[in-house]
Amino acid sequence: MSQPKPVFLAGHITPIRGPCDEPLNITELDVELLEKWDAYWLRTVKTVIEASVKAGLKNDPAIRLRKMADAIYLSLTAPLLLEPLPVEELRLITAPRFFYLWLLTRDTQLEGEFFGDEKGIRSLQALSDRETADEFLRKLEEHVRKEGSPLHAFSALLNEDTHREVYELFLRIPADTRPGLNTSSLVVHLLTTAAIAYVLGLAEGLDAVELELLRLAGLLHDIGKPLAWREMCEKGIYVSHAKVSAQLAQELLKDLLEEDLLGRLASLVKYHHAPDGAPEDIRHLARRLSVADGISSAADRLAYVVADALAEALGVSKAEAEKMLKAGGKEAWGKWLELYREKAKELRKATEKAVIALRKWASGEGLGEEGKPMAKEELRLGIVDIRHIQNFIMASEELKGLAAGSFIVDAACMYALPRALCDLELCLAKGGEKTAFLGRLAPECILYAGGGTLIFLVPTKQGGDKELPEMLKEAIRKLLGRELSHGLDIALALVKLKDPFLASLREAHALVQAEKLKLLKEPPEGSIRLGIGRSCELCGRRPAVKEKEDVLICPACGARLDFANNLVMGLAARWERLGLEKLTNLTWKEVSRYIMEFIAGHDDPRRIRRLRNFCLLKFDGNMAGHYMAGACSISDAVERSIRVDVAAKRAVRALMKAIEDGVGELAPALEAQAGLKDPVGLEKARLALGYLYIGGDDGLLLLPAWL
Repeated sequence: MSQPKPVFLAGHITPIRGPCDEPLNITELDVELLEKWDAYWLRTVKTVIEASVKAGLKNDPAIRLRKMADAIYLSLTAPLLLEPLPVEELRLITAPRFFYLWLLTRDTQLEGEFFGDEKGIRSLQALSDRETADEFLRKLEEHVRKEGSPLHAFSALLNEDTHREVYELFLRIPADTRPGLNTSSLVVHLLTTAAIAYVLGLAEGLDAVELELLRLAGLLHDIGKPLAWREMCEKGIYVSHAKVSAQLAQELLKDLLEEDLLGRLASLVKYHHAPDGAPEDIRHLARRLSVADGISSAADRLAYVVADALAEALGVSKAEAEKMLKAGGKEAWGKWLELYREKAKELRKATEKAVIALRKWASGEGLGEEGKPMAKEELRLGIVDIRHIQNFIMASEELKGLAAGSFIVDAACMYALPRALCDLELCLAKGGEKTAFLGRLAPECILYAGGGTLIFLVPTKQGGDKELPEMLKEAIRKLLGRELSHGLDIALALVKLKDPFLASLREAHALVQAEKLKLLKEPPEGSIRLGIGRSCELCGRRPAVKEKEDVLICPACGARLDFANNLVMGLAARWERLGLEKLTNLTWKEVSRYIMEFIAGHDDPRRIRRLRNFCLLKFDGNMAGHYMAGACSISDAVERSIRVDVAAKRAVRALMKAIEDGVGELAPALEAQAGLKDPVGLEKARLALGYLYIGGDDGLLLLPAWL
């Protein structure tokens, strides 16, 4: 009787949902799932890379390598960002996608078209001007429609099908198949290995080509694992994932990278576990990649936490279990294949116990861990926290001001701060000299951005701690505009990256909270008020200096209103792009004074017989902070943050679906009695019009009260 083929397992620290919505701690890596991984790289990722490197680049190998790495980063991260409302017309203008748009266009002539003007860097405040905003959106739409354009390829990443595909790969394909180590994400491991390799290379002063080659190798070093696992299961013998990864990397980039560079890249990937065997010209890079891979794996897989679970399930000592978890190579994997064939139940039990052990450790036992620095203290973890977000958003009593305020906070967190860390031109001190801090980070160095918080990796040796907070604040002002960013402030903490990652994360959070308390004691930014002038009629906080839309307002509120009116995020543009003029037979000019009445449910708010009301829906995950503090690894922290964000947005989409189903049942009667052309489309558009903000674990929406 033939032996059954082994099936590898993935463990889930936060359970995922099964086909009947049941919570699952363990899932199997079936052949179809592993094939999806390869197909995504060779179909979608390759298309984005091809479009990126054909976008009018300078003849510079470092820039070419950077664009390839940027394209891979975008292909792994952008689809995970689910939009709150499934409205096609609004999908390209959210705040994080300004950062993605900049990454797509940097180092090309498109960067100047979208982000530059005669003065240099164009701020988002420039889009407060109607002509500038119209031109920006016209160019954006033109390039999205253009076959072969980077934006055309990128827009394909933003559809619902791609989100589902990448989200499944992100959640279900681990970086390791050994029980206990199979709780880390392969997507996150690729990103963090590239980030750590890049930061170490930056600290050591590698030249631009070697630095970008090292980064690209980090992003590709394990892409062959799913194919290697599949072959191991089919053939029952060891297959080197490093060799398979090198072959896939060559297939992915053939004809896009000159032969010499492609050969060096493939060798880096092939020898990342055995750097001393690499060709002499890249051996120093292979060693750095190997170190980065080891640090990323150690931070993610926590072998010493899960060893007890494996030992108990297999009936071996803890020392033997730790040896099994650390050993690699042909002989070690031959034993694991044998175990998966002969002791599948025990390995499933080991995975279950390891998941429970990691949860327990992160929520209790891990609290006492002080940790030890990684990589000879060359790495640091940074956290930036934007202060008083709700106060900033609610500073205006105008709906347009609220919408703009929420967009600006997101733009500060998910566009301005990440770009400041990745854009060399923004890392300038007041004399025009580059700060000693970093120069230019890779986007993978930003582990998380959202909900007013940015978590990132930086080199220790570069120094410049004193300059960084002011540099970041100035970058926010420069990229958003002085008036749009007025009132935003940040708190910053930097700590040594330690093993376990949990120790660094909690230390950094504690320091940033202490910094926020210290900043509370400082006098607020703004003018000295003598009580003889008139206050802004929207925020009531600053002196009014001009009249706009029949109210006296301050410059900051004026900039917000102009920005809201002219960008797609603005209500006038939303009215147009949601097709509300066609649905209601009303122009924006006719309805703009009655927008709250329209959101309340009046189809023609100029003719009201019985007044309907609207509600302000504000939600906040009050246990989300506790949940995030329980993250035990980098993979776990990134996964939790993305899952919280996606869950909040899927909840709003569920509301949209409930409206569609409920109104759909009444549609024939509504069409006949009220003369409505498309009742379902009208109610969906009404919800989209009242959407203000959703990010992380909180949100703000205006809805008809009947909902």
